[in-house]
Amino acid sequence: MTQRALAFLDAQAASSQPFLLNVDYFAPHDHGNLPSVAPRHVGHFASEPLPTPPNFNEADVSDKPPHVRWNLLTSSNIAGITTENRIRWERLLAVDEGIQNMVNKLSTMGKLANTVIIFISDNGHFAGHHRISSGKLSYYEESIRVPFMMRGPGIPANTIRSQLVSNIDLAPTILDLADTPASWATDGKSLLPLIQDASTPWRTAVFVDGFVRVDS
Repeated sequence: MTQRALAFLDAQAASSQPFLLNVDYFAPHDHGNLPSVAPRHVGHFASEPLPTPPNFNEADVSDKPPHVRWNLLTSSNIAGITTENRIRWERLLAVDEGIQNMVNKLSTMGKLANTVIIFISDNGHFAGHHRISSGKLSYYEESIRVPFMMRGPGIPANTIRSQLVSNIDLAPTILDLADTPASWATDGKSLLPLIQDASTPWRTAVFVDGFVRVDS
């Protein structure tokens, strides 16, 4: 995917027309019958300890809904989570390299200063939080809060906005950057006003969709 993205950028080098490049890496998901980790990164995090925040293997889940009142994780469960976490981090190293290569390419082309880069993930993942060994379907911060970063012209550096934003805001933001009105009703809204002024009136809730396990 990185090579295809770089080839696309090369094709834009001599053009003065704006372009949109959308790169959706499959990592850190398991690739099935494909190599799970780039060979050059295998074992990079082999000794990295598993993060264990206060809600890891939570001692008391009596205040939780029935579908997350799991049994305490065993030492075997925790060993498996640790191994999978290390592999997941190793899978992401190739993504880091790919992003760096694209940034370097834009810089070499002389287009980096005029390019907005948006970085976002689709979902988080449990790794023992609230006794949940893996997955993404329960409504806790670990699964619904993801990185969302932007850089480029007009975007102040080293600035954080604490308001609730969502992937539904991507399309309106990109259209706003392109100075192009939407030809349809959008669920989200452009982030540019919020980026430019932290006091911009904003939403106080976001809709989270999914399902929960119900034992019969």
